[in-house]
Amino acid sequence: MKMKHRRKQWYQNRNSDVRPIKLYHQKVSSALFAALLEEDRYCLLLAGHIHDELNWLQRMAFISTRQQNLGSSVERGGKMMQTTMLVRLLLGKLWEFNEVFSPQNAHLRAFVVKYYKPEEKDAGSNKVREILAAFESQEWLRSARNKHFLHYPKFGDIKDALNDANMEWHFESFHGKNSVNTFYPTADVLANYSWFRRVNVEKPTSGFEDAVDALIGLTRLTLDALEVSIAHFIDVNLVQFRDSKEITLSGPPLRSLRLPYLVAI
Repeated sequence: MKMKHRRKQWYQNRNSDVRPIKLYHQKVSSALFAALLEEDRYCLLLAGHIHDELNWLQRMAFISTRQQNLGSSVERGGKMMQTTMLVRLLLGKLWEFNEVFSPQNAHLRAFVVKYYKPEEKDAGSNKVREILAAFESQEWLRSARNKHFLHYPKFGDIKDALNDANMEWHFESFHGKNSVNTFYPTADVLANYSWFRRVNVEKPTSGFEDAVDALIGLTRLTLDALEVSIAHFIDVNLVQFRDSKEITLSGPPLRSLRLPYLVAI
């Protein structure tokens, strides 16, 4: 009877859309946390907050690109709008990280210098230099963040895109029976094209791919620095990893997830 139950369970798990997810839970008591210096509490919380937002945005941007070239023109346009929106959010959050990290006296910068792989000489300082150099190499980031992150473009910001000789602008709209599915694809193409030009004015259509590649690189550098630094800080000052509690949960495979634009009401 037990074997029959095990075979059934194995078959259900084999054909399920979920997979096991292993986590290691660490909990620091309020007394230990309160005993930390204010600057350390700030850095620990800020680093975790930045990590979680960038990690989620990177994941959602990846999901939004799945099967992006499949479906009707409105579906493809909607998926592209979602992807570029998420990429702009990622751009803005990366820039905000740079703002609190790059100053010479920044608490978060000192945190990474001290706790990024402390067993390796100068590893933290080298990681900081690598991150700062990576941000400085992307000269378009500041203007794209200022004009296209949370701000709608003013006329002067998109005038050049409107008059770009390489583009033939028309206007297209899809009106849904329910307004949740109404979509104006041309409007999003123009708004995005204007910031693609900031990345690559010679070939704006490849500007998005250039931007995504650059942002992925910056995100990976940032996440690595934050996660490793947090882990070493906790291990050195609070609780050791060997005292973690192992937890097994379940969830869908990342590559199976989709972010559709059109929804049935």
